[in-house]
Amino acid sequence: MSSNRSLPPLYTLPQLARRARISEGRARALHTAAAGSRLPAVDRTDADGRPLWEETTIDAWCRVSGRDLPAESDWLFHAPDATEPAPLLYHGAAARPAGRGRSGRPIHAIVWDTPHGHVIYVTWLHGVHRAPVPERDQAALVAAELIAPRFHADALIVLVPDLVYSRTATENVTVDLYRLRPAAAGVGAGNGEPTVDWRGQVAPTEVARVIGTPLPLWIANTCRREELDRARASLGTTLTVPDVLSAWPATLARLRAAHDTGLPTSHPAAYALLLTDAAGTLATVRQLHIALPTSGPGWYLAARPAAPNLPLDLETDLAFLSTQPAPDPAQLTADLVALRGVEPDLPADADEGDAYAHAVTLLAAALADHDPALAADTVTVVSGDLAGPVTDAWVDTFSRHPDAAQVLRTRRGRRLLGRMSPSRTELFTDPAGRLIALLDEGRDTRQFRAEWPLGLPVGWGERTVIAIDHDGSYGPALALTPAEGGLRVDPVPVSPDRIGTDLLYGYGGGGPLAFYAALRRVALAEHRSLDGHTHPPHGSDLFAAISATTGPLRLPWPQVERWARQDTARHLSS
Repeated sequence: MSSNRSLPPLYTLPQLARRARISEGRARALHTAAAGSRLPAVDRTDADGRPLWEETTIDAWCRVSGRDLPAESDWLFHAPDATEPAPLLYHGAAARPAGRGRSGRPIHAIVWDTPHGHVIYVTWLHGVHRAPVPERDQAALVAAELIAPRFHADALIVLVPDLVYSRTATENVTVDLYRLRPAAAGVGAGNGEPTVDWRGQVAPTEVARVIGTPLPLWIANTCRREELDRARASLGTTLTVPDVLSAWPATLARLRAAHDTGLPTSHPAAYALLLTDAAGTLATVRQLHIALPTSGPGWYLAARPAAPNLPLDLETDLAFLSTQPAPDPAQLTADLVALRGVEPDLPADADEGDAYAHAVTLLAAALADHDPALAADTVTVVSGDLAGPVTDAWVDTFSRHPDAAQVLRTRRGRRLLGRMSPSRTELFTDPAGRLIALLDEGRDTRQFRAEWPLGLPVGWGERTVIAIDHDGSYGPALALTPAEGGLRVDPVPVSPDRIGTDLLYGYGGGGPLAFYAALRRVALAEHRSLDGHTHPPHGSDLFAAISATTGPLRLPWPQVERWARQDTARHLSS
């Protein structure tokens, strides 16, 4: 089979008028009516903001408003309303073997037999295959194989996209409409396979009225093979399925682990923050569950995540918390320091590990105003290439870790390596005790993954230079300071609001902006992110130096500090 990836034609207002067989003046009057446009909702606009409509949108509007339909319209719009549900020919999973352009991943399909042609419903099936979700037209091709070729010309394929689990998930739902062209009439003539054409989008009501039953809609990751038997047995009914979508399962797991490992007594301030955080998540997810409708015009929700539930012992803890004063800064500080010392060295699979890590995050946020230096005194993980003399100097400061195997079994080691294999890793520490893994991936340049500071550095001065290697690949941002006994090499701390963004230069994108924010934050000795002033002002010499430099980058630190202060003055005067 082959597919046609071209978009359906879009109609301007005059073209809509001709297709709907009304005058252009009448169409403009309907579109500009004082009470709001009486034409169908606009699908797109052109570069000048003028409205555009899909063919299926116009035809559906003509049908609903009682206007004559063009003879070439899909039979979906000409067919009368069904008086009873159409016969169900197939309901289950379907797939094509993996191959060129095919993922092999199954879909969920339903086939109805109407007097006008087959209607084939398609949506994604989750949790059954590691292959990526197939492209929409490939999913339509899978559906086409569920009926005999002699029925292809009259078949309609209705692809129903996954819904996002949110309060607005079911607002303005549309489904994609596909048609099949026999091979003799399509691009693939001679190969015995039909061509799939995307016709546009329609409301579920347009399909439901010709099959005599509402379409099932699925929230992403709820349509799973284990639910299909239940769905077949209860068409039209909303199933309750395990919640794998909201933040509540992870939140509850953390709270349960914290409770069961004694955190309420060992670190009461941390447990109080976990309880408060869980209460907020519980309230949010409960409201989402209540607000999510289970049916609407032409559709019903096939499955919804189970309502969140707080076990009685944890509910009792939450009730007790409401009678207690908020933890004071001394309690918060003590628990933050203690848990930062304990959590990294826990076994990688420790039940309480995620609870401790989340508690550390909450404690740091709670102390951000009281002790911003302590709050920021942590690390993230940065990866990159060892690309030249600057990184060579950095590597020269490393010491081989004496017990790499043990460290890599901890949460700290697991965070450092991510998905990298320990078997191809050498583990080191820098002079501050931070971990660095050097990875042998068989490339021309070696890669690293390193614990990278967020806290402000100490000891940068007039002889410090900010340096990045650039020799076909980018090295990390490092600060070089001459010191007794050799060169001191420090990582340039990342800004807390730019974690995960590489510090780059030589162009005007996100990497250079993250580099600018990092340098300016350190130059101004701000422990937190520079709220509202992370983008460079017009005429920034600092950003010009970052974005315009090609080849190796070298910025004297005193100059960076002067430029940072100039940018602050520009922000204040603007």
